Amino acid sequence: MVNNKKNEKGEKMKKTIFILIIILSLLSWSLLAFSKDNKSDEEILKEKVLSEIIFLDSELTNMINRLNGLTFENYKIITTDVNKGDKDNSSNTEQSSGNASEKTSDSSSEGSDEQSNQESNSGSNSSSSQESNSSSGSTSKNAKKYTMTFNSILTDELNPEWDFVKQKIEVFFTSWNTMVIDLYKINVNKQDILNFNAELDKAIQNIKNEDKAQSLISIANLYSYIPKFYEAFSPDNTIELNVYKTKSEILNAYAIVENKSNEEIISHIKQALEHFVIVINNIDNKKNETSINKTYILINELQSSVPTRDIQLFYMKYKNLMEEINNIISNP
Repeated sequence: MVNNKKNEKGEKMKKTIFILIIILSLLSWSLLAFSKDNKSDEEILKEKVLSEIIFLDSELTNMINRLNGLTFENYKIITTDVNKGDKDNSSNTEQSSGNASEKTSDSSSEGSDEQSNQESNSGSNSSSSQESNSSSGSTSKNAKKYTMTFNSILTDELNPEWDFVKQKIEVFFTSWNTMVIDLYKINVNKQDILNFNAELDKAIQNIKNEDKAQSLISIANLYSYIPKFYEAFSPDNTIELNVYKTKSEILNAYAIVENKSNEEIISHIKQALEHFVIVINNIDNKKNETSINKTYILINELQSSVPTRDIQLFYMKYKNLMEEINNIISNP
């Protein structure tokens, strides 16, 4: 009898604990849902504007790099036509992996990862289709072979990718028209927005005319408004604000490196250093300490490469520097 009573008490205790766990779980889910549903309009707007600033940063950086045929990926895809009439009809797609910047959203991946994946998948499909047709003896006029080769600044021709940039600026133009309303709501200076609109019109015209020098300057000028928008959005965030200012000055130097004097290029890099010293002096955690210290060194190395007028060397150092800056932006 005693054992039976103990068992009954034990069962009741288990049931009570189980019911309490369910009640606590329901309460926690209710509180979570309540907190999400009761975000203020201001909080929702801030989240939206932050995502829009990240978009501006990523797209403008991507476009200005592609004006020199630069990407942050280690490999690029080459497409070649395959003659189906040859005796040796076998065609394989060489696949490699080796993206040096596997660390971003790509927001910072510069928007090209998706394109590369699409092209790579397309390559696999084309290659499979080609092998199938070859085995059945049929012919195809559109047979393609896709291979991945190392993306090199020293060996590749750094030409503008005009089709890519034209498509990007058109999509950017459409997206910008929806962002303007949000920027007005967070009290961004109206004249800055008007000036951005005017500069965007210039950029579209320069890209349409395939004027590389002026297109680079226009995109760099557009980027210079990001720190202004960010300051209106988050005026107290000294570190991120000055990272954006640093990046803007580096892009300005990059945009004119082929056409302007050493003094003008170095002036932008020195201003980048001034902004980045503020980042170093205000860092309050160890999260990005390695990237921040490395960025400071790379800015100085970029400056040292200017007097030689070795453009390829400058681009190599610029690429390494921008990867570190993007890492800081994507991991605040």
